[in-house]
Amino acid sequence: RSLVDKAMYYDAQGSAKYCGLFDFVTCKPLKAFYSLKTFNKLYKLGTWVKTSCKSNNVFMCAAKNEEEAGIMLTNYRGHDETIYIEIDGLTKNNDVEISYYITDENNTEEIKKKEYFSGDRFGIYVDITKNSVVYVEIKKLPKRLSKWDTVNI
Repeated sequence: RSLVDKAMYYDAQGSAKYCGLFDFVTCKPLKAFYSLKTFNKLYKLGTWVKTSCKSNNVFMCAAKNEEEAGIMLTNYRGHDETIYIEIDGLTKNNDVEISYYITDENNTEEIKKKEYFSGDRFGIYVDITKNSVVYVEIKKLPKRLSKWDTVNI
């Protein structure tokens, strides 16, 4: 967490030549717009969550409320990486559904993967390419899933 209290993006006018959020000719959103849209999802969750990331190229922030959490990762200047994130204390007696949304050169907020987890502590692997944003959406399921298949190896 930094000492920044407020931040501003200049200039977000769709008709401005130097606007990085909207195309000057069509006024359609550019990729940078979706970074701010993703951050807004965290803001709406309400409660900031402490994060740490060992990568020098990937930046991460997170938030939660009583029913869900979100993690935003961005790889602004590095090479493609796989980040391991340990999640602790979110699920209590609920299972969770995790959806991975990616915005990059070829995708705009596309769901790339869904997973389900059970337990108070678990880890996830997140693949993040250079110049991309990944939003990890974690939603508590109303109750434990009724059946779990098991394999004894």
